[in-house]
Amino acid sequence: MNINIDDDDIENQLFQEWLDEDNFLNENDPDVRYKLCKYYNSILEIVKKAGYTINNKKEFKNELATMIYKLSYAKT
Repeated sequence: MNINIDDDDIENQLFQEWLDEDNFLNENDPDVRYKLCKYYNSILEIVKKAGYTINNKKEFKNELATMIYKLSYAKT
């Protein structure tokens, strides 16, 4: 992974690299499930700190998971 520290667009660069990675996740693996839950919770915190209110966190996480799943497998 090549990251240019001076790049103002690091988030987009990292996201694009993530999209281009092969997906070897086994969603039944407890470690993977834990990491995914932690990732979703981190996104919830970012949204909350941005000043947005999420009334149904479970529904939001499900929508987020669906979006990430579709993005991950769209390239296959």
